[in-house]
Amino acid sequence: MYMPLRTGNLIQQTEMLNASTRGEVYLYPPQSDYGHYMYEGWVYEDPVYHVGGFFSEDYGWWSRPGVQKVKSDRPLMYGRDTAEAHWDEIAAQNHRADWLRLARRVIR
Repeated sequence: MYMPLRTGNLIQQTEMLNASTRGEVYLYPPQSDYGHYMYEGWVYEDPVYHVGGFFSEDYGWWSRPGVQKVKSDRPLMYGRDTAEAHWDEIAAQNHRADWLRLARRVIR
């Protein structure tokens, strides 16, 4: 609900990772630059051209190889109205009481 959703890949990868581990909860796959980018909620841009990426009709979106993007002062605009940066914090604010009830029920 709070994670960005375009294709669903980020959510699916995170769910699979969490299902395969015990004692750890992941907010996005740790090796995923895209997951980190979405989680932080800021546009990261090419330091020379000040754009988030380049588009080609033949290829789609791409970035210059070997160029480390830098954080801009522009927030990401998610395509999903309920998507938020730091989605875990927003979810905790909205569902903390529900999670505590569930945890207590499981412990009993």
